[in-house]
Amino acid sequence: MPTTKPPYSIVARGRVIRRVMHRAVACWTVAMLIFVTACSPNETEPPANDSPPQEMSHGRQSDSPEPTPKSSPATQTASRPTWLRDAEPPFVGSQACGECHRERADNFNRTAHAESLRLASTADEVTGKAFFHEPSRQQFQVAREGKQLRHQGWQLLPPDGQPLPIGDVAIECVMGSGNFAKSYLFRDHETWLQAPLTYYMESSNYEMSPGYDRPFHKGFTRAISDQCMFCHAGLVSREGENQQRFQIHELAIGCERCHGAGAEHVRQAERSGQTTGDKQQADEQQPWHILRPSALNRSQLESLCAQCHLQGDVTLFTDHNDYWSFRPGEDLGERFIIYRFKPQRDANAGEDDEEIAFVGHFDQLHRSDCYLGSETLTCVTCHNPHEPERAESVEQTRRDHCQACHSEQQPHQECTLDIAERIQRNDNQCWRCHMPQHSTEVPHVAITNHRIAIHPERSTVASGKPSNQDVTAPATATKLPEAIALLDQSPAGSWQRKLNASAAMAAWLQEKADASYRTPTLLNSAIDNLRNAMNAIPDDANPKNDASDRVPVVSKNLADAYLMGLLDLRVYSQDMLADSQQASELRSEIQTIATRLQASEPGATPAYQSAVQQLAAGASRRGDHEEAYRWYSELVQLRRFSADHYNLGLACIRLKKLGEAEQRFYEAIRIQGDYAKAYDLLGRMYQTVDPAQASRFGRLAEQLRAARSP
Repeated sequence: MPTTKPPYSIVARGRVIRRVMHRAVACWTVAMLIFVTACSPNETEPPANDSPPQEMSHGRQSDSPEPTPKSSPATQTASRPTWLRDAEPPFVGSQACGECHRERADNFNRTAHAESLRLASTADEVTGKAFFHEPSRQQFQVAREGKQLRHQGWQLLPPDGQPLPIGDVAIECVMGSGNFAKSYLFRDHETWLQAPLTYYMESSNYEMSPGYDRPFHKGFTRAISDQCMFCHAGLVSREGENQQRFQIHELAIGCERCHGAGAEHVRQAERSGQTTGDKQQADEQQPWHILRPSALNRSQLESLCAQCHLQGDVTLFTDHNDYWSFRPGEDLGERFIIYRFKPQRDANAGEDDEEIAFVGHFDQLHRSDCYLGSETLTCVTCHNPHEPERAESVEQTRRDHCQACHSEQQPHQECTLDIAERIQRNDNQCWRCHMPQHSTEVPHVAITNHRIAIHPERSTVASGKPSNQDVTAPATATKLPEAIALLDQSPAGSWQRKLNASAAMAAWLQEKADASYRTPTLLNSAIDNLRNAMNAIPDDANPKNDASDRVPVVSKNLADAYLMGLLDLRVYSQDMLADSQQASELRSEIQTIATRLQASEPGATPAYQSAVQQLAAGASRRGDHEEAYRWYSELVQLRRFSADHYNLGLACIRLKKLGEAEQRFYEAIRIQGDYAKAYDLLGRMYQTVDPAQASRFGRLAEQLRAARSP
């Protein structure tokens, strides 16, 4: 794809700013007339759902401001790792473990866990590949520039496919072991982002990342939080409560993820003189201050694996916990609440007709007769976290696992098929029949089904979809999906269970559901369910839920945040008239919740940021542009969303801050290179000072809208 110079530049922008300042008095009246007629007094960019994403990108341009200097992720330091920000002793990193446990560390470093996140290298990645995405009419390319791996993108504009650059980024980290796929991360200043291309091992090619295969995808704007990094990075530190401001201290999953913080263990080893060899050689009577998983009960042991491998559609947390709050040795259910949602399906569809979640191993295993009939079967029965699977012995190893319980020497436990038929069917490999590979929701990825059972025969095609799959969601849903608690230790029927389930449903509707479930009827139902659950909270309930005998339940603030999100979805429903009494009442309730959250949330949490966004939008609708300016100014400091800069630019226009407005619209375009609204407003601004540039911007805005039209 040929490179094309962007239709704007920072140098040119400086010249325009000077002209605007010199002629501000002369053109102000005309400019304001343009905006009064072109922008309604309450126009803001609403929170995006199915609309184009409003997050983050970094287009590389020679005249762009240089990003702040940054060190390699492996060498960054901070005073307190997020994973242990409130406790001692601190973490020390897997390198310290390897100084004593060398053989075990060497073996672990060959496992997939040790490759979960690593620095990008052009020597390890395929370059020179291009990919055209038809739904978005965008072209992508993976290139090598010196030692840098770069992902580049262009929006092809109608009518002749002229390329508009929308991203050119230096890849810093590769996420994923490469067994199934590899995704790519880059940085814009202090924000980590995911690139739109993923390399799939099955197809040996780059294609769109999971969730991107649609007309309005996130492109180069998908900001990655430290929550996303939990199952890939070993150790991070966070800036306050802002999940999008973090540093990486240990790249991949390491020893302390399962064994706990190791500082005191290292100090004890130094005091005892036991600083070489393996732990088996050490005095077992020493208080080694390290977690030994072999000493845990089944629930605690499973929690070590479940912290990443138990994932439903929605994960919520008690009080102000998050992924990094979990400590090895704890019961995961004390902090995590995990739900899966089962949409309406064909009445004749069986259990095996459902797509298998990529990390749904626990959900599958816990429905297995083998698991239900055992008191000791866990993940580590078959998976040794310290050893990589050896290709030359993997088949025998897996068969041995099964035959430990199912063999001819154990009555009524042996396979009912004759050995000759077993060899003909699957080379006498038990798992090929009883734990077959099934498709997942991730394109081009098939994984082992961990529900040990007798499965109907089916095949998996290259697209990652089952060839006999006839399971479809209805065009328009008529009822909310069934909420299945994968992990919720609150008693069935209790107010805590009702609150957890209704909050999870609200989260699913906002974050995962497609438009068929966002109907006025179903949104009203979800709103009523969550309101009723919140009203049922007893007056004497501990608001922080921090009693020693606590029942796991989401916090009132988290429930408030999801209710606010549901109300916002309802306000923007197609049947809702913007100036109707119902819309006014819903917006008033949103503002009440947002005010409460803004005052009570501890710092820049996601709930706090959502509250500030709603307060800013409310101020703009009221015509209080000073307050809108203040809230949007805070938002652009907390996160990298193009819509925040766009809306701040609108506030600047109404406050006669033309120079700053121009800068904000340019920043919105830098963040999201195909942001038609920002181009449009820049074009209107330049009508009196640079008609030629105004015409170019206006034409670009029209072309960008047309490029995404059906």
